Amino acid sequence: MDLDEAYKAYVKDISPIGFPLQIDQTTWSPFNGREQTNEEVFIDTLEFLQKNEESAEKIARAKSLSLNERIPYIKENGVQVYGAVVTGPIPELRKLEQNELIRAMKVGEVKLWNWK
Repeated sequence: MDLDEAYKAYVKDISPIGFPLQIDQTTWSPFNGREQTNEEVFIDTLEFLQKNEESAEKIARAKSLSLNERIPYIKENGVQVYGAVVTGPIPELRKLEQNELIRAMKVGEVKLWNWK
């Protein structure tokens, strides 16, 4: 079993951690792309959480964040994107059901919105 396979077996019970793929132009966002890449900000954030991991797990309601293992793995292998949050009108979202790259879809939140 190689390192990748071993890690995948290990993390099967660990919740994924969200990561913004795109630059966030919002002034307050640390993921604004001005001083660091999103990956660098993400690693800095994980290292900050690592100092208070027990509290972070309670707040995140996570079984385990396993930051002592995750941070070195991410530094060595980079951030991998396994999912996405997509918003839009129902007819446009339904088109995604036909996309072979999408294995599963889940409605997480519904809001009334004027998409015109």
